[in-house]
Amino acid sequence: LRTPAKQKTPAQLEREAAEQRVRDQAMDEVEGAGQLLGIDAKWWGNVGRFFNHSCRPNMEKQSVFVDSQDIRVPHMALFTNQDVPAGTELVYIYGYVKGSVEGKEMICRCGEPDCVGRMY
Repeated sequence: LRTPAKQKTPAQLEREAAEQRVRDQAMDEVEGAGQLLGIDAKWWGNVGRFFNHSCRPNMEKQSVFVDSQDIRVPHMALFTNQDVPAGTELVYIYGYVKGSVEGKEMICRCGEPDCVGRMY
């Protein structure tokens, strides 16, 4: 006998949608390079280093080629994906993949109702 599948609650559906957004925005493998490209502004960077992560972003990342057409070293541009009122924090999905940093876990503290709980 097969038991009927449980219907998902709206909260479960929203959480799954949030997790899918994170996966969709995750850093893609650079074609031909065989490795992931990471960005870390811990020691230096521009104003972009002050943008935070959120599971409900108001910005999207886009690779932009300025100094060369080498797909391994794009610049990262951020664009809003909605009208953003003055004074609103600008946030985007960092693109970490859960389980990608072996032996470590970073809890997400974005505070969104559909937060996926951790960044990696």
